[in-house]
Amino acid sequence: MWLLTTDRAELKWFARPPAKYAIISHVWAKDPLPREQSFQEVQQLNFECARSGENPRSFVCEKMKRCCIIAEAHGYKLLWIDTCCINQMSSAELSEAINSMFSWYAKAAICYAFLSDLVDTEAPGSPNSSFRSSEWFRRGWTLQELIAPSDVIFLSQTWMPIASKRTVAPLLQEITGIDAGVLLGTLPLYKVSVARRLSWSSGRITTREEDEAYCLMGIFGVHLPTI
Repeated sequence: MWLLTTDRAELKWFARPPAKYAIISHVWAKDPLPREQSFQEVQQLNFECARSGENPRSFVCEKMKRCCIIAEAHGYKLLWIDTCCINQMSSAELSEAINSMFSWYAKAAICYAFLSDLVDTEAPGSPNSSFRSSEWFRRGWTLQELIAPSDVIFLSQTWMPIASKRTVAPLLQEITGIDAGVLLGTLPLYKVSVARRLSWSSGRITTREEDEAYCLMGIFGVHLPTI
């Protein structure tokens, strides 16, 4: 498992998830700018800064930098974000990451969900709020990223904390159809019918067709070889 150090945005390898780390949930940028940085790009940046003596965190993309700063401010030294903590050039690492994703989110001390379309001047529960209509709730992968962590802090487009999973569980149930008990951890997933769990993914989209299956593996407790 690759993790970023929050103080320097340096990639570190761990044979198993450490005791305390933060994890990020987000929707990948669609436009050419701001562009998401890959594992190879961050690794190369780490090498270059090691030679120059500069802090690589100063040169990573804005999203990555902000995530590191927020996690560090909350006392977390390690951070996982899918854009750069998965070596997608390695089929073995990619397969392991896809099969381990639910577990990694579940074991994280905290999950930060960055909603780039969330306005911080609105109450999340107000009618027609940007929270209710956020694209984050319509993506396939964010389903398990909402369910698995013990808590999720929702960050607005200006990186302000707006709400947490625990404080707005009834609202999240209204938006997503996921039982509040599941979100709060009082209702185990295995006690929820397969049909109901499958219904939570209705209307959610993924970039690749095969991801429609991959993003549900953790919710159903299965492991599959990836294409």
